[in-house]
Amino acid sequence: MTRLMSASAVILLMGTARAEQWLQRYHDAQHTSFINTTVDPLNRVTFRYTFDLNTSALIHFTDPKIESNGDLFVPHRERSGTVITYGVRRLSSGVEVWSFTSDYLRQPATSWEPVFDFALNNGIVYVMGGYGCVWRLNESDGSMIGRKCATDPVDPTGEPIWDVSPFAIDGNGNVFWTIRSDSDLIGSSLVKLDSSGTVTASDLDSLVGSGQIAANNSAPAVSADNQVIYVATKSGEDGMLTALDATDPTLRAALWTVSLSPGLVVGTGIPHQKVGTTASIRVGTFEVAIPSDGTTRWGRLT
Repeated sequence: MTRLMSASAVILLMGTARAEQWLQRYHDAQHTSFINTTVDPLNRVTFRYTFDLNTSALIHFTDPKIESNGDLFVPHRERSGTVITYGVRRLSSGVEVWSFTSDYLRQPATSWEPVFDFALNNGIVYVMGGYGCVWRLNESDGSMIGRKCATDPVDPTGEPIWDVSPFAIDGNGNVFWTIRSDSDLIGSSLVKLDSSGTVTASDLDSLVGSGQIAANNSAPAVSADNQVIYVATKSGEDGMLTALDATDPTLRAALWTVSLSPGLVVGTGIPHQKVGTTASIRVGTFEVAIPSDGTTRWGRLT
């Protein structure tokens, strides 16, 4: 769908606006997509906001984000001829407070347009940028803090590098995302931006296996104790799921890696989704199908 708000989406946001924040995709770094607050009836629309007039494109949109005071942060996508721009707007009581337009570029040659994402943490808005980078803005007024890139300190401007996953922010304020790359500067990688502004990138081909690249739209997940990072990769239709020691500053300490056969799914109580191709990992609440000794078994990520 290309509009921000079906009735259910609007009521969910408006009903929980002043009770619980929703600051990153899937609500938290475990991707539970779960809140504890009672929401308004789903048959009553209290707010509607159009952020994309193109109703024919095949697009994945991110979650609107919500602050404790009820302010909404929404994506926007605009087309002028063949040029498409992406950005973020802050709305207070439905009125725009500020707007930011990113230099984000989608990876070409994908049928569905991937997620353009942003996330909030500790007064900072993190916005997908071009060339494997992320923009940091002050949440209050949208003013610029700066840009951080997977290739830091090398400037990747103009290089064929793309952000391909939503952000995951752990309990320590570390921001994780994945990139794909056809550049000599860097390969497809898991990227971490810590609270001090230091960037660490871990090459997925050498970490997981030859030919493995970041799974499109599949956000990294982090365990509730901030000790384990989960990242999904793919090579063709063959997916891999890897757990990393989150306490290792190099992002190179793999705890385990499992192969995921094409079509194996995650999810209980929701429509199942493929792992290692486009679906995101969910920790704790949801289960993942893990092949073991040639057979399929169900395991739980904790």
